Amino acid sequence: MTLTDAGPLIAIVDADEPDHAACVDALDQLTIPLVTTWPAFTEAM
Repeated sequence: MTLTDAGPLIAIVDADEPDHAACVDALDQLTIPLVTTWPAFTEAM
């Protein structure tokens, strides 16, 4: 399980984000599931 904040969630979804490629690459190395909080999820959306 990996706890994540809004920034990486946004970067994973939005290809225009500067850290998009790095976050997508890191996704392969993380323990799934990604877990977040409602405030971070709300911020990301």
